[in-house]
Amino acid sequence: MTKPKNLFILFIFIVLLFGPAACSRQGGADEFVVAIESYPGNLDPRYPNDAYSSKIQQLIFNGLLKFDEQLRLVPDLVDRYEYLSDTRMRFHLRPGVLFHDGRELSTQDVVYTFKSLMDPKQRSPLYETFQKVTELEAVDEATLEIELDEPFAPFLTALTAGIIPKGADESSSLPFAQRPVGTGPFRFVAARSDQWIRLAAFDRYFDKAPRLSTLLIRTIRDDTTRVLQLLNGQVDLVQNAVPLVMAQWLQERAKLEMESDTGINYAYLAFNLREPLLKNHKVREAIALAIDRDSLIHYRLKGFARPATGILAPSNPYYEGEVATYAFNPERAKALLDEAGWPDPDGAGPKPRFTLTLKTSNKRDRVAMARAISGQLAQVGIELRVQPYEWGTFFRDIKTGNFQLYSSTWVGVTEPDIYYNTFDSGQTPPRGANRGYYSNPALDRLLEQGRKSTDFLVRKRIYSRVQKILAEDLPYVSLWYEDNVAFLRPEVRGYALRPDSSLLGLARAWDETHAKDQTRSSSQNSSWSSPRSSN
Repeated sequence: MTKPKNLFILFIFIVLLFGPAACSRQGGADEFVVAIESYPGNLDPRYPNDAYSSKIQQLIFNGLLKFDEQLRLVPDLVDRYEYLSDTRMRFHLRPGVLFHDGRELSTQDVVYTFKSLMDPKQRSPLYETFQKVTELEAVDEATLEIELDEPFAPFLTALTAGIIPKGADESSSLPFAQRPVGTGPFRFVAARSDQWIRLAAFDRYFDKAPRLSTLLIRTIRDDTTRVLQLLNGQVDLVQNAVPLVMAQWLQERAKLEMESDTGINYAYLAFNLREPLLKNHKVREAIALAIDRDSLIHYRLKGFARPATGILAPSNPYYEGEVATYAFNPERAKALLDEAGWPDPDGAGPKPRFTLTLKTSNKRDRVAMARAISGQLAQVGIELRVQPYEWGTFFRDIKTGNFQLYSSTWVGVTEPDIYYNTFDSGQTPPRGANRGYYSNPALDRLLEQGRKSTDFLVRKRIYSRVQKILAEDLPYVSLWYEDNVAFLRPEVRGYALRPDSSLLGLARAWDETHAKDQTRSSSQNSSWSSPRSSN
């Protein structure tokens, strides 16, 4: 038995031995506790800097548009919208939408939000997209028109950004991120940096008020502590934050509800195509063929993943599944390496054909997976040295092209324009995310066409071709789409997973333990008990 498994068995023994004594819930009786791995970097929707920031922002704010459960763009704060030309759009706001402070939403709030996104001093990640806006016209309090400098289909995705009240930045000396006010299903109450965020149900939410009166979103970085507190009743929901070896045990034995479904987070290996060895397509194909994805998914991921064919997942409307794939075939991999001029120097002996380095984050499961892949490549004569780094160093290296191969995950991708950012020849660092320096003029032309067409069927045909070209060229080795896995107390009802792993299911969930037949008074209550300890 491996050391991690031994530690986990000891952990479970401690839970079973001492769990009953630790099961009493602390803090407010109606608090619903969600445990997350890291504290959100920013609650201002103009700065969707990390996955948890985006998830919490979605609970507090609404955009003009949103992605539904099928990852289709649909109206949110607008009733409807239409194109007046290839570059001009008209939006009609829903009537009667309120901010959490009681003010009614108007086009002035939308204009204020978008102008701040267009301000270079704000340094929003959305700045470049909103630079395409040449005119913002509030026709009246409920009608807005936007003119772009050229046709730009991905602009609609940018309109999922949360809308803030007019004057939000000027209304207090505190940064807006510390006192966020939106129109979403939950309103901000309080936070303690790096520890917890408390939200309350917004009873006047335009799309039906939540039944959970209070959310306490707690940062618990240690995997074992997080699962222990889930088991002993201190935590109500953990989503995509349970190590998979623990997830399998919990699924089989613990008295918890588990929800799982195919997600859209895409795991991959990336090549640095400036490396002479990796410029050779046969070498890249051999590496792809030497990886046994099915085995890794079964044994390492405990079945909680699906083989991937490209960045876009099957649930995406633009997904193309009829592309080149690379099923495990070590003999073919060896033959390709021979053809590429890298014969095995000593047959079945220990000498490798060549040596490469693979950079990854120092997160335990990432390192273990990288080493498993290294072991598989060794079977075809490739020595792959795994180099784990803390996240900041790792991300700096891949952003600057300082790697031979790296392993990572694209999280929550919904817009096919991701292919422009990651593979257009003009998007190499520091401008874009083409970190492997891939270049294909034919692909560049298709990516430009995909950005300019606003016709869904035309874009679908374009991105079908894009996905086929990339599958053939192999700048990435596609690994798998990670499943979304949530564990909840059995009393929780109505929580639904979404492909993008958002927490919006909390707006429709309820806790039978705390259900009450009285009007919730949380919107008037300003006295809050201390959050439960995370230790």
